[in-house]
Amino acid sequence: MIKTLRLKQINMIQEDRYISLIGYSMHFSDNLSLNGKIFNINIAIRDGSDGCTYILVGTPIITVEY
Repeated sequence: MIKTLRLKQINMIQEDRYISLIGYSMHFSDNLSLNGKIFNINIAIRDGSDGCTYILVGTPIITVEY
């Protein structure tokens, strides 16, 4: 997904059960700013307690708890 969207990573948080990535892709027009850097996509990957892996994508951000 990162290669396909030509995503430039702005920030990443990695914990035991999830990863959250904020980046910029030229494929999306809406954007926000973080510390002077423009971003327009938020990708989260979470290991669920039910044994499933969940991938959430938001443009420009994910608006639900993950």
